[in-house]
Amino acid sequence: MKYYKREIYDLLEKSGVRYKIIEHKAMFCEADEDPALYSENDVVIKNLFLRDSKGRHFYLIVLPLHKRADLKKIAEEIGSTRLGFASETRLMEYLAITPGSVSPFCLLNNEAGDIPVYFDKDLKGLESVGAHPNDNTATVLMSFDDLLRLSTANGNPVQFIEI
Repeated sequence: MKYYKREIYDLLEKSGVRYKIIEHKAMFCEADEDPALYSENDVVIKNLFLRDSKGRHFYLIVLPLHKRADLKKIAEEIGSTRLGFASETRLMEYLAITPGSVSPFCLLNNEAGDIPVYFDKDLKGLESVGAHPNDNTATVLMSFDDLLRLSTANGNPVQFIEI
């Protein structure tokens, strides 16, 4: 089964987690985000699907929306060669998603559970993080612990790094 917006909503209901859904216009980048949609306690995240310099290893990097992602520093932190963005083809192949809709929930579409995910340490323990439900026309607000538990159910390797 592939997880898209409806399936993510169903998963949230079945899991009994507390969450809030905010529907909005399609958001493709940080500049599209509308801060008026969220409370001051909500931390919206951004997600980078990256590949190493040879295109053999792929990684999902998750960090707060307004934090700068230094790819050189991240490569050093995770022990990779130079990082770049994975192609649209690889995004569809590994996570069954289109650009602009990447989220930790995409890991549910990685049935092999072989895409490691690196979360920024600053996300640990947050009560309200916002992630797309594999669709960039909505944001789901929930605790980071619930997001972590649900999105890595396939057993993807998880690490926390300083970004």
